[in-house]
Order: sequence, then C-alpha cells, then structure tokens
Amino acid sequence: MSRAAPLPPSERRQAIIDAATPLLLRQGAAATSTRQIAEACGIAEGTIFRVFDSKQDLVNEVITAELAIEPVLARLAALEASEDFETAVAAAIGLLQRRAIIARSIVASAPRNAATELAQMIPQRIVP
Repeated sequence: MSRAAPLPPSERRQAIIDAATPLLLRQGAAATSTRQIAEACGIAEGTIFRVFDSKQDLVNEVITAELAIEPVLARLAALEASEDFETAVAAAIGLLQRRAIIARSIVASAPRNAATELAQMIPQRIVP
C-alpha cells in the first residue's frame, strides 16, 4: 500500500469517519474490521488508532455524525423554501425515513454490551 497523503489531524479524522460510515452502516460494527476501514480510507490500520483510542470510539463518532440533527434541520429548512409543497413533503419524509433506517441499522448491528450506551445516545441525537 502506498503512503496516504499527509493531512491535518481534523481532516484525517473526518476522512476516516467518511470511509468507515458506509462500511459500518452496510455491515455493522461487529462485521467491520479496522483493516477494512483502513483499506477504504487508503491508510495503514495503525493510523486509525493514532486518531481514535479504539474501534468503538470510531463507531461512536460515526453514530454521532449520522444521527446529528443539525444537517437534517438545515435540509428541512431548505425544503420549506421550495415552491412545490408535495415535493417538499416527500423529500422531508424521505429524510426522516433515512434517519430511522440508520438508527435501526446502528442498533441492530451494535454489540450487546453497547446497547445501553446506544439507547441513551440515539434519542439525544434524533431530537434536539
């Protein structure tokens, strides 16, 4: 593997989160290895652990990013300006359905010992 381009820490962190998100949503945390995440990001596996204390910390960051309410509220606000009411309502429903699917996927794939933490985290991220 060739060496990844140097990035500032915040950009490297975001690149890892961006690479991990589709894997974690598709396969679940238990079935996704840090090696797979590293390959998807084009970095060495050890780089993940220079950025995150553990795989679970990375998973928690993905959950936080995916369940953040602010981007959804911004998209909903943009829809309100739409002239076509039916299109705006359909788009709003689609956004909310995606959030429900993501939340269900995250809970279903979580290790049993993380269930309590997720049960506390998800309502805080879904409702402001």
